[in-house]
This record gives sequence, C-alpha cells and structure tokens, in this order.
Amino acid sequence: MRRQYVQEKKMRNHIKNHTSSEIKQEVLDESHRISCNLESDINMYRDKFQSLRCMCICSPDATYNRRRCSLQILLLMRDLLDDEFKQVTWNAEQLEAIFNLMLLDTYEGNKLMAFNLIKSVDPNLLQLNNESCVNEIIMVAIELGNSLRPIDTITAAYMLKVSMLSPVVHKVLETHLGSMTQFEDIKEATVLQLILILLKKLKVFVSIYMKYYFILRINT
Repeated sequence: MRRQYVQEKKMRNHIKNHTSSEIKQEVLDESHRISCNLESDINMYRDKFQSLRCMCICSPDATYNRRRCSLQILLLMRDLLDDEFKQVTWNAEQLEAIFNLMLLDTYEGNKLMAFNLIKSVDPNLLQLNNESCVNEIIMVAIELGNSLRPIDTITAAYMLKVSMLSPVVHKVLETHLGSMTQFEDIKEATVLQLILILLKKLKVFVSIYMKYYFILRINT
C-alpha cells in the first residue's frame, strides 16, 4: 500500500512533464484521489498497529496466557510490520513495562521473549546509557545469582544480558567494579569481565557458606 502511494506520486510528477494539458488534469485528479485514499488507509493501519502494541503491553500480574500471547504478538508485529511502521516508535514507559515483565515473570519462555523485544529497541529508553543505572542492574543481578531459587538465577542471567546491551557497560565494569581486562573485541571483553566478577562473588559466597558450615559442625 505504501509502495503504491509512492508510485502514484511518481506517476503524477511524470504526467506533469510528459502529458498534454487536457488529459493531464483528469489523470492527475484521479491519481490524487487514489493517493488520498491510500494515505487514509495507511494512517488507519498505523493507528491500529500502535493501538495493538499498547494493548499487548501487560503487567506481570496478568494471567500466564495473556502474558505469553501478548509477547508473541509483539514479536510478530516486530518481525512482520516494524519496517512498514517505522514512525511508530517505542517509548520509555512501554519498554520499562516489558523490562519489568522480564524481571518478574516466573516462566523462562516469557523472559526470553521479553528480552528479545528489549534488545531490538533503543537501549537508551531503559537508561542503559546511564552508568549508575547499568551498575545497579549488574549489582542486583549478582545478588540474585546467589539465590537458591532457580528462577532468581535465570532472572539474574537475563539482567546481565540486558546490561550488555548498554553502550557504557565496559566503562561501568572498569569504573565501578574494578575490572580492567583488556581485549580487542569489546563484546568478548565484557563477557569475560562479567564472568570474572561472578567468579569472584561466588568465591566470597562459598567462603561464607563454608565458614558457617564448619561453625555448625563444631557446635553439634
């Protein structure tokens, strides 16, 4: 439809330069009428697209079926229609809702779909260009990683994945967490730095656990 609209505009420009005046006006009027109808239809579909996106952004309190179906619809819309409606952009509130859903949903499949949506959108909408925000995400993820609940460790993994979308994550790791690993590939360096940080935190956690374990053994 959009291509037809563009073709009509091109045709009118061509007619103005190459057609006799008697035929020209009649054809131009018809082309203009078609273009107006097409533009109206395009705007209608754009509004429907925008409305459907808003409808599919739900809270973690929604039922499992609604969360799953909403995320599936949003992914299909992204894959099939995003190029057609580039002017319909995500806003910070919408992306934050998807991020919260990724954090709080108890099903890994839904977390994965939410993350796939997040990584296809401008990371600055989640303030991932803000060093303190990225640092907070990483620190919370590390704390969750120490949890005995499997879903918490899965959430931690996705939080770290989100942090890696940040354009300043490498700087955050060096400035706030004291990681100074040098690597030619920035992405690989970031992964390695996160692994080293997690190993360091894990050693501390295991050390504390073993300390309490031996104290309990002595007392019994």
